[in-house]
Amino acid sequence: MTVAANQVAFYGAARSDYASAVSAAEANGVPLANVTGDFNTAATWVENGDYLVIAVGHPANLALFWNPCGWNTSAYSMTSYPACQTPFDYYSIPYDGGIVAGLFESADGVTARDSLQLAMMLGHYAIYGAYPQYLSTLPTDRTLSGQTCSTADCTGSFSNTCPTTSTCNFPSTPPSVCDSNQVAFINDYLSYAETASRQTGLPVSFILGHWGIETGWGAAGGLCGTCNNPGNLGTSGCSCAPVAAYSTITDGVNAYISAMNNTYPYVKWAYDHYGLKEACMAIGAGCEPGAWYNSVIYATGRYNGVNCSGTAISNNCYMSSTIAGNGEAYSVCGNEGVTTPSCFNVDGCNGCGYVGCSLYETVTTSCLSPYNCVY
Repeated sequence: MTVAANQVAFYGAARSDYASAVSAAEANGVPLANVTGDFNTAATWVENGDYLVIAVGHPANLALFWNPCGWNTSAYSMTSYPACQTPFDYYSIPYDGGIVAGLFESADGVTARDSLQLAMMLGHYAIYGAYPQYLSTLPTDRTLSGQTCSTADCTGSFSNTCPTTSTCNFPSTPPSVCDSNQVAFINDYLSYAETASRQTGLPVSFILGHWGIETGWGAAGGLCGTCNNPGNLGTSGCSCAPVAAYSTITDGVNAYISAMNNTYPYVKWAYDHYGLKEACMAIGAGCEPGAWYNSVIYATGRYNGVNCSGTAISNNCYMSSTIAGNGEAYSVCGNEGVTTPSCFNVDGCNGCGYVGCSLYETVTTSCLSPYNCVY
């Protein structure tokens, strides 16, 4: 027996976990009013069985399972419990049954990313009885059962305010220099790009430009028909393009977020170390966007390319420290005295020629440059 999205709630006792709780709620259609960083609110929800509460991160799980900080709460049965004692316990995970007062669900991963993934997957399972199609393996969840508690375990904050206020100042309407297709695309997908930016650490302009180029500004590829795949991920499943199909645009955006964080983390690495242009070059590197390949770029030194069979290329001129990000296509690597695998000269499999240079040129136009901010 699943529960409705408005019956699920998320609790984060540290600001970073609160942000993950917000992201998990957005990914699953849970109202943001059901997200809290306040211990008293979360304890009351669990006490009363108001929601199926998912505690995101280690501090939140410590607080609800033990309350090592001895935080006061108006939850009626909690007032008689000293530090390191609460009346609460866990649901077994994953859980898709009815709400039971006094129980909460743990999304306490070994890393912050694991906690976020647990929260997203457990929330989806509670609502739909299945994991989201873009995530299949549940990360390891730490358990506090059978362990001991000490007040020295106190961590997190009694109450966290919303950490998601963005410093970005985007135009209220798309710039007048955008063409009609870009205007429609920005109006339709800006909010999704903001969510993806917040969860990947990449600028909104990068994401809008990447999706726009991949899908012909919403007219083709992963956004043709009802594919709901702005990142053109996968190789089959969509009736009108050789890419995966997703049930909703939110599912497709979440699949893109997962891909950028797990399959293509070198793009964020390139952005953090060398800036926007390098990130644009990185997303075009390797054998992407050829849909029939599944390649990975390794961050070794600066980073190296891989050939079409997935083998690392240590002397790839395009990825060398002297010219990386300067917009040279793989087809000119011979001019650098480097032997280039023939597959890199195939249309759709030359890192700079389609996505790399085109993306940087696109995101720096007057249409998208106002969105050059990490949300």
